[in-house]
Amino acid sequence: MAVTPWQRHRPGPPGDSPPGGPGHDRALLRRGPPPLVRADVRVALHGIHTDGERAAVEATMTATLADGSPYSNDYCFVVELRNGLIHRVREYVDTARGHRLVFGPAPARDVTR
Repeated sequence: MAVTPWQRHRPGPPGDSPPGGPGHDRALLRRGPPPLVRADVRVALHGIHTDGERAAVEATMTATLADGSPYSNDYCFVVELRNGLIHRVREYVDTARGHRLVFGPAPARDVTR
């Protein structure tokens, strides 16, 4: 798998290169990362469970990735309310599945060593 400009690391001491600093490609930062999703983003809700000022939302997101392949992954959002307003949202997703769908399977590892 090729390394994208977003995966390159330019070594230096911590704090040496803030975003847009000398260790970063300013034009790349302005453009932003290439889109992962091309079209057809859909979110299907499966359930909303509430308990006082907390709610859990179960959903599946499907889409067509930029390379034309399908994406489908399950999500759970935990929404915390304070004084009737959204205070915090936490998102849980199968990141290993998402990585496989976007970047392909991980290379095999020798587990006998």
